[in-house]
Amino acid sequence: MTQAFNTPLPTQTRGSLLATLGGTATALLTLAAAAWRRRQNRKAVAGLLDLDDYMLADIGVTRSDVAASLHGSDYLDPSAQLSRLRNERRTHRLSGRGKRGA
Repeated sequence: MTQAFNTPLPTQTRGSLLATLGGTATALLTLAAAAWRRRQNRKAVAGLLDLDDYMLADIGVTRSDVAASLHGSDYLDPSAQLSRLRNERRTHRLSGRGKRGA
């Protein structure tokens, strides 16, 4: 019975096991890096609240955009949300100009 535990794994099994472990480690590192990046982006977006309304307007966002982007889940990147809000406002504003000039 003890001999079954001391039997080495076949080379193919050992290689596939290492590949599986390597893939799992890579996936965990990717998740950790994404979480760290979201945390850094959340800090950067929160720092925008220290700017006055004129400076926020210069970069095309409002204070409520910043607050709304920070209100989301911790699993969502607030910088992506803020960018989307800014782009929606810009698109809406530009489409409104085209109608007035016609």
